[in-house]
Amino acid sequence: MRRIMFATALFALSLSACANAGDDNTAARAAASRAAASANEAASEAQRAIDILRSSTAELCQGESTAAERIMTARQAGIAMSTVMAAATKQGEPYVGMVRAAYDTPRLSTDSAKELVQGEFRDTAYSACLKRWEF
Repeated sequence: MRRIMFATALFALSLSACANAGDDNTAARAAASRAAASANEAASEAQRAIDILRSSTAELCQGESTAAERIMTARQAGIAMSTVMAAATKQGEPYVGMVRAAYDTPRLSTDSAKELVQGEFRDTAYSACLKRWEF
């Protein structure tokens, strides 16, 4: 997306240079000026789309990290993997992968250790989601 915006800006700049060229071809300068304005508008629209995508990505990753924390909470509570996996398969990936990863982690005995591993699992899922949707 950044490449598109760079190319659009470069195109607008070159059209602007054409519009400001020294010859007296008024029609060509006007056309170049309109094209530059159109390219600038397209670049603005692309930036708005990027902003919306980033916001949506943050919301998606927040949801995934909350699910990861709940999966690890179930793991640490001793709920059978088959029970958690049945719910996860209805949602698909990445939830199935989260169940596998959570059940690869041993059950811990103290509440503080459980809370620590749940938080780490949640944050790892959030980071992985951001990387997956990075652009």
